[in-house]
Amino acid sequence: GLQATNGDGTLSIQTAEIHNAPGGAMAAQLVLPRVHVLVLCDDIDPSPVEDGVFDLRGVRARISASSFPYQHPQLAVYLQMTGHEGSAQGRVTIVNARTDEMVFDTGPREIQFQGPLRFVPVGLWIADCVFPEEGIYYVQVYFDDKLLGERALHLALDEAATSNGQHPG
Repeated sequence: GLQATNGDGTLSIQTAEIHNAPGGAMAAQLVLPRVHVLVLCDDIDPSPVEDGVFDLRGVRARISASSFPYQHPQLAVYLQMTGHEGSAQGRVTIVNARTDEMVFDTGPREIQFQGPLRFVPVGLWIADCVFPEEGIYYVQVYFDDKLLGERALHLALDEAATSNGQHPG
């Protein structure tokens, strides 16, 4: 099922694979998970008829706000990931592209992986994130403090916008 459903979701991983180095010495190599899909949307619903299938509502790359600072009620981040068997810890952050200021950090979230060929759906819900100004923000996925994926989110000023970040009609 969906993982890391806390209101401040995040992910990070630290998995080591041991390889025989030349001369017989053992060397540890960090193996990071892969982000295959990263979608920003309003909500994620499990399919009522098929296990492991999810309906994404309100897929977006833009939020319209009537004024700034703007508090968005809910943003969902849907990920499809693979990784070596075991758990990994990661996080999702939102960063203002102009100022490099982090406006949201889910904190570490543990994700269970079943191997590099098994896709794991991950849903994270971000509640009441405050965007201080209009412009571009990056939603970023980190594992082991390494950036594995990001999407741009445009916050636009539109006086006619409703409180949910959408234009009426």
